[in-house]
Amino acid sequence: MILASGAAAGLAIFGLSLWFSILVMKRAKEMPPQEATKYITVRSMARTAVLMLILGLLAYLMGLKFIFGAIGGMVLGMLVFLVVSRLKQNQA
Repeated sequence: MILASGAAAGLAIFGLSLWFSILVMKRAKEMPPQEATKYITVRSMARTAVLMLILGLLAYLMGLKFIFGAIGGMVLGMLVFLVVSRLKQNQA
């Protein structure tokens, strides 16, 4: 049960991270190239730091089984994203 709830949390974390990445890319598209590069880099580092903080806090509060589930959920989200994007690429 802990592993399944961790996987659900991992999928949610992956979804939020992907959504924030898309939001950053949309905003950066309107900026000059040098400013956009700096903006993307800073936002990516901040997103990674927040993700590590969340995972560390969850590991402390919920235990390693939950974190293994969360990491598994994040990996599952990445695999689904890659398969879906590959299928769309082949259709075009």
